[in-house]
Amino acid sequence: MPREVSLHAHLRAMLAAERELRESSIATERLLREAAGMAAEQALRLSSGEIERRLETLNGEHGRLAELTRTFLRQETFSAYMESQSAAEERRREAADAWRRTVDRQLSEQRGANNRMLAIVTFALAALSVALRFWGL
Repeated sequence: MPREVSLHAHLRAMLAAERELRESSIATERLLREAAGMAAEQALRLSSGEIERRLETLNGEHGRLAELTRTFLRQETFSAYMESQSAAEERRREAADAWRRTVDRQLSEQRGANNRMLAIVTFALAALSVALRFWGL
């Protein structure tokens, strides 16, 4: 047979069970928040360690890049240099062509003089040969 319980005792038991459930829920929530807080701290430590490692790497890299940048030539400087070299090469080519034309002209004049001299000597020898035959020598 079911045991009879007074309403007051029943309500008291219900309130006690509800209070116990609420306290258990609060304790569980507290544990979850503490675990979340510890996980956030762990993540922050890991993240800050990684950031610090990357910064150390970048500190050395900045110096290396600055040193490397000093060896670079700006595009304008390179373009100006190439233009001056092209102009200098063109002047050298023109000077070489002028010299070649001068030498060719001088050689042509020398050949012409040599040919004239050869013609005169040949004519003189032919005239001498004719004169010697004419006089019978």
